[in-house]
Amino acid sequence: MTAEYEIVRYRPEFREGVLRLQPWFSDPSMGEAYFRWKHERNPFQTAPRAWLAMRGPEVVGMRAFFATRWEAGPERSVFDALYADDFAIAPPHRDRGLVTRIMQTAFRELADGPHELAVNLSAGGITYLASLAAGWKSVLRMEPVGCRSRRAALFSLPHRALRRVPILRGLPARLMAGAASLSRPLSGLDRARARGAGRITPTIVVETAPRPEAMAELVARLPYDGRIRHVRDARYLSWRYQNPMYEYRFLYREMEGGVGGYLALQADRTARRPGRLWIVDWEAAAEAVRRELLEAVLRCGGFAELAVWSSTVGPETRGTLESRGFRPVDVERTSRGYPCLLVRPIRRGPPLQERSAGGRPLLDRESWDLRMIYSMHG
Repeated sequence: MTAEYEIVRYRPEFREGVLRLQPWFSDPSMGEAYFRWKHERNPFQTAPRAWLAMRGPEVVGMRAFFATRWEAGPERSVFDALYADDFAIAPPHRDRGLVTRIMQTAFRELADGPHELAVNLSAGGITYLASLAAGWKSVLRMEPVGCRSRRAALFSLPHRALRRVPILRGLPARLMAGAASLSRPLSGLDRARARGAGRITPTIVVETAPRPEAMAELVARLPYDGRIRHVRDARYLSWRYQNPMYEYRFLYREMEGGVGGYLALQADRTARRPGRLWIVDWEAAAEAVRRELLEAVLRCGGFAELAVWSSTVGPETRGTLESRGFRPVDVERTSRGYPCLLVRPIRRGPPLQERSAGGRPLLDRESWDLRMIYSMHG
């Protein structure tokens, strides 16, 4: 059934076909900007890396990989891994074995390259199950937790009722406006920022752009326990926060001599989860500073829900989240096993359970320090 298809490696002449195939963008300009940012401007690679299913001149399937850089161990040993992402099969060509053919071809050809490991932190349900069947291993679940705002609780019931019950459609317009404002999760921070000329407390500023050098300097001087984590140098951070799918805000705790902590927030431009605001990275020189940053966001409000991955945060931070009302979210997805960290070897060698990075076993959940900024999707 698949003889009419050919599996080929990406070349520039296939670019337009790949862009047309992407099902996750209704706006073609957004899809083009995302592809250019992620695959053509990635600081760790020089060209896009993807395998395509072709039917004649038409691109009907794809799986893309992009380079990522990690560090581990007391010496901060650095290694590159390939992140498997951007998977799509055009609807008329599904259930024809193309997924298996694409992945088998990709890994066969990658085995002769420099990378030893493939990772994925953003697999959805279908990709998660297909990956497990193809030999990937799930290391840990991300365990997202969230705190629902009081405004969201106040407006959620009337907002639903207004859509269903004719007699309730005459409720005050300000109620409708309040409910609608929850779809703009950065609005509270932006209002507070405007009132304070960028400063929302005497010591905390909010900015729309990252300070990659200051953030990288803070990461470098904080104690490091040797767990496997993505490299966060200035070049990576500058690129990473240009993802056109999301809008970001950055809280900085200013201290004498520099930045004592930062908290990076992400809102989805595609409104897949209206009103949810994600903490995608969060670093501080002390737990008190970490709490101060969180409290500043909670006081500003404007969001329906503030969420964060909790699986690899420390016990003090987990306690802080619990005390402020953070509880498990997306429970159905989590119960099915994702979001999670998936890993798979690329080169031939020892079984994955015998492999390590910086002395840290790859399949031990305690070996990893993960946060959402390492993923491509919320």
